[in-house]
Amino acid sequence: SSINPPTKLKNPKILKPFEMFVEMYGLPSYNEMDPTLFIALTYTLMFGIMFGDVGQGACLLTGGILLYRFKRLRLAGIVGFAGAWSVIFGFLYGSFFGFEEVLPAVWMKPMDNIMTTLMLAVGFGAALILIAMALNVINAVRAKDYGRLLFHQSGIAGLICYGFVVLCVLLFVTGHGLPAAAVMGVAVGLPLIAILLKEPLTHLLERKAKIFPEGSKAMFLVEALVEGFDVVLSYATNTISFVRVGAFALSHAGMMGVVMT
Repeated sequence: SSINPPTKLKNPKILKPFEMFVEMYGLPSYNEMDPTLFIALTYTLMFGIMFGDVGQGACLLTGGILLYRFKRLRLAGIVGFAGAWSVIFGFLYGSFFGFEEVLPAVWMKPMDNIMTTLMLAVGFGAALILIAMALNVINAVRAKDYGRLLFHQSGIAGLICYGFVVLCVLLFVTGHGLPAAAVMGVAVGLPLIAILLKEPLTHLLERKAKIFPEGSKAMFLVEALVEGFDVVLSYATNTISFVRVGAFALSHAGMMGVVMT
């Protein structure tokens, strides 16, 4: 049947406020995973990383819980959840209402470890992207969309290509040897070619009579190359963009230092 059944989000009470974000972007279809838990964890975790302070986080936690309890404001519930992560990272950073000397840092102080903070933020972003790709693979399996499962830039081909690059960067940063050039070429090149040729490969998989789309094959190859450049660029920019998570952690500590001065 081509009829799509309606979708109702069903989550524990503590996650109900975060359904607001899912509804803003569009409900998942009946056979797709509900992303509410993933959004709740990542959104509030990133807030805690960027705004780690025991005192300020406790204020957000208390105010958010009270407003959600008495006014039923979903945004207040989200703020309270984010405040809890802020308190946790406040202890990890050793920050209390901007005072950096009151509490010992359980982990590290961002302003004393600037490059480490920024590099860890990028690593955190890469891990999130890989998890999102894995979720897309699960959704594609559920939808029985094998073209998207195998050849999409967020499918298995993208997971192998991006995951191998992340692995190589991790090995390089930790001082370990990199795989052989031939292995790197196969592990990155073949999935990338599969992504470029996803349309004809999907048609071939579905046993369609017409493998290539309408128009000349030369034009198709040009479009595929341009799309391939866009895919590689999107991998790089999406990963590097997570620098801002670390940058906000530094700016929060820096601004509070200015206030104290």
